[in-house]
Amino acid sequence: QVKIVLSGSGRVDPDRLEAAFNSLVARHAALRTGFKLVDGAPAQFVLPTASVSLGRPRAGQAPADAAAVDRRLKAFIRPFDLAAPPLLRLELLAIDPALAQGQAPAHLLLVDMPHIVSDGVSVWVLIEEFSRLYAGRELPPVARQYPDYALWQREGAGARVIAAQRGYWLEQFRDPPPPLDFAPDFPRPRVMDFAGAGVHRPVPADLAAGVRALARAEGATPYMLLLAAYFALLHRHTGQEDLVIGSPTAGRSHADLQETVGMFVNMLALRGRPRSGMSFRELLRQV
Repeated sequence: QVKIVLSGSGRVDPDRLEAAFNSLVARHAALRTGFKLVDGAPAQFVLPTASVSLGRPRAGQAPADAAAVDRRLKAFIRPFDLAAPPLLRLELLAIDPALAQGQAPAHLLLVDMPHIVSDGVSVWVLIEEFSRLYAGRELPPVARQYPDYALWQREGAGARVIAAQRGYWLEQFRDPPPPLDFAPDFPRPRVMDFAGAGVHRPVPADLAAGVRALARAEGATPYMLLLAAYFALLHRHTGQEDLVIGSPTAGRSHADLQETVGMFVNMLALRGRPRSGMSFRELLRQV
């Protein structure tokens, strides 16, 4: 699921807030889309109209402290019935001014929607459009809706493009790669629990400048260079010369799709073949 928490201080108009989100539902077909099984296969349907209700603080309800906010967030994020659009959940939560650096009144706007109808770019589109609608501004019509994109993939020129791309990837993996022989640091559980953590390290300015300079000199992007470095790292640890790295891509291949809400993101299986004795520049050119 895609989870958004927007915070703010000052007076909030719940009616105008709810109206802004209903304008978003009216603008974007993806937010009016549901899913069901037809003859055992998944199918989507789009409602011509739909509305969403905003959960609001009760009259006289005390502002939520940190513990109460944590409990509310855990209760707020729950499964959707994909056959009952709109697949969007909203709640306005009044919070303790101490959580908002002393500013009162303070609120959290909680937004939840399943990943099947939106992706990361969609979230930023919705945040930008919500801000403008809440401010009373008008928005231009959406150039393309997600069903337009789905239809393009299935028919005419779009279907030919997809068929060519499918052929490319089938050729890339005609010979399956060997499994990654990378010793884990501890035994993995039988069932994945998604427990993990993030590690953040600043990159020195001179190193960042060096990455950009080398990428320019080789006609590559910094992303390509860092991907090559990751291939080199895996090769160093495993000795393998046929490696696959999964990398997400935004999937929005046309300018008309930049403001479209929907699930476009896709995972690319990028195959590299670092060899012992190969220079890093050689590996970068291959990547």
